[in-house]
Amino acid sequence: MWILLTTKLPTDPSPPRLSIFWSTAWLPDSTVAMRAVEEWNRLGGQAGDEWVCEPAIIQATRSRHLRRGLTPLRTPNWSEARRIHYNDQAIRVFPHEFSSLDTVRMHEYIFGGSHELVAGDVATDALIQGVLDGITRPIMESALLDGCNAAQAMSVALGMDVTLPDAEFPPVGWYKCRIEYATMFCEPWEMEE
Repeated sequence: MWILLTTKLPTDPSPPRLSIFWSTAWLPDSTVAMRAVEEWNRLGGQAGDEWVCEPAIIQATRSRHLRRGLTPLRTPNWSEARRIHYNDQAIRVFPHEFSSLDTVRMHEYIFGGSHELVAGDVATDALIQGVLDGITRPIMESALLDGCNAAQAMSVALGMDVTLPDAEFPPVGWYKCRIEYATMFCEPWEMEE
């Protein structure tokens, strides 16, 4: 499922706010969840608090939030957490940190021009470079001449039919909010990678 990050994640590395990622279910591990709750209680977390973090970085997250003048957030919902990949690392995202995206909203964000594709790994980067410099470049250029915007043309070159209302978006990377849109909704530190 594609998700839009609605907050700046308190992780290291931390993807920019308003980024779109392909996510999978984070399979709950009862021992990890129990250790997280114990660590949470040991550090003074109480019901109603919203400290969002991995067990090992609870204290670092608390310090970072306090430095930025942020108040505690919400108790993490461990059972509905999602996994995203960013900078070759798996990151746990809790339900209050993201918004699920359906195909219609993905079309609005990607084909509307507010988000741009960022390669997810070396293989994806090679695939995208093949579109930009290789054999499929004429396909992308033809799509641009036929009226597609850059995101639509890239999708056409990757083999996607952008005319379908329910076209699937292949998880070949993540989508970063363009700076001109992000500045309307984010603080400068929330846009940092």
